Amino acid sequence: GPSAVTKPPLSKAEPVSFEPRGVGAINIFGPSMSLFGTFPQTMNRIASNPNPNGAFSFVTWSKDSTTGEYSLWHIFEANKAFHFRCYPRILHGIYDIEWLKEPESPSITILNIDFCP
Repeated sequence: GPSAVTKPPLSKAEPVSFEPRGVGAINIFGPSMSLFGTFPQTMNRIASNPNPNGAFSFVTWSKDSTTGEYSLWHIFEANKAFHFRCYPRILHGIYDIEWLKEPESPSITILNIDFCP
């Protein structure tokens, strides 16, 4: 019967390309700047829009962040190349990152985001 082939994990020293490229039904894209000026963003969660005609293709956020920041992504193809636009957003109107980092300030952790059908 068929046998499984495994590869060793990627070394931390190997470079990672952020150029958009096709991977099955999705694309790899980035990097981008966060709402607070951090470059690159440190998002570790992603949700895709099931509606192919939707304004945004993906939403990303960090489950480890307590600032309530997320980003909406518009991915499109033009001139036989993939392009992206990133729109960083926040769940509240507080843009003072120093205050948000204070232990007594409220924390906002995004656990999950889904697109409405």
